Amino acid sequence: MVQVEQQLAKFGVLLLGELNAQSAQQADRLRSAAIPAWTASTDFEVHWLLQRASVSASITLVDLRRVDAYREEEIERFVLLASEAMLPVVLVGASDDEARSFGEVIAKLSAGATDDDVADVIAAMKRFRS
Repeated sequence: MVQVEQQLAKFGVLLLGELNAQSAQQADRLRSAAIPAWTASTDFEVHWLLQRASVSASITLVDLRRVDAYREEEIERFVLLASEAMLPVVLVGASDDEARSFGEVIAKLSAGATDDDVADVIAAMKRFRS
């Protein structure tokens, strides 16, 4: 029983991007599904969360649904953040060409996906891993 609890405790999501109302809402939605979630917007924050704070993130979430202005530059920034995290990526709202820029993409959801859709996919991953 303790081993199962430890395995479940090691599943979490690192949301990459600015901390704003949408990302806070998305983190809250994940937490309401019993999935720990943290937000990082810089390489320093990614490093600090994963190396210093030792958060138990096992995947990163990159949500591009609301990225319109300077999209190419923002995607480059997200690619660098995801590389720093060295975790598998769940992409939301990325084209096939954009998705190829990221390392290990384990799920790609369309721009029409809702926060509930994203949480459902991640919850399914959590169930699969446990």
